[in-house]
This record gives sequence, structure tokens and C-alpha cells, in this order.
Amino acid sequence: MNKPTLISAAERRVLAYLKRAGRCEVKAIARSLRVTAMAVRHHLAVLEKAGLVKTTLERRGVGRPRYVYSLSASADAFFPKEYGTLADLTGDSRAKWNEREST
Repeated sequence: MNKPTLISAAERRVLAYLKRAGRCEVKAIARSLRVTAMAVRHHLAVLEKAGLVKTTLERRGVGRPRYVYSLSASADAFFPKEYGTLADLTGDSRAKWNEREST
């Protein structure tokens, strides 16, 4: 992803679901987000074109192969990591706890 990608709120919901679920099929996303499978396919196509989602075709013995969707490495930009802030908050809480315990 070379430039920032503008995506809709619905597409952000699909990204968030894939972040939580990992890999899944259209039906699972549609059921969870309470939208139609067609709407999910549309959002996935937009996200795939933007390089945020990847599709894997899985064959399982007899029957049709299934399409499984997951986040690409580029999608990480939509999920900022605030490790520094978390460490600061944890350190502050621990310091306050130690103050309380020593009095």
C-alpha cells in the first residue's frame, strides 16, 4: 500500500472482524456483521483491490473449493499499536499501587 487508502465505515468493520477472526468465509462475516453476503463480497473486493485483504482458495476433498479471506500485512496500518502508551499506563498504575502499599 503506497498511499493511504480511503475506505468506508462498513469496510472498516469487515477489517476489524477479520482482525478478530483471523481467516474466514463470506458467510461468517455476513452473519457477524448482520449484512448480506453480497454486501460482504463487495466490501472484500474493495479491500482486496486496496491490498488490505488477501484471498485463499482452499480445496477440501469432494465439493466446491472455498474462498477464505484474511488480512494482508498492509492492513496493520489500520490497527495502530500503542505499546508505549500501554507501558506508561502500566508503570503509572504500578507506582501508585506501590505508594499505597508502603503507607
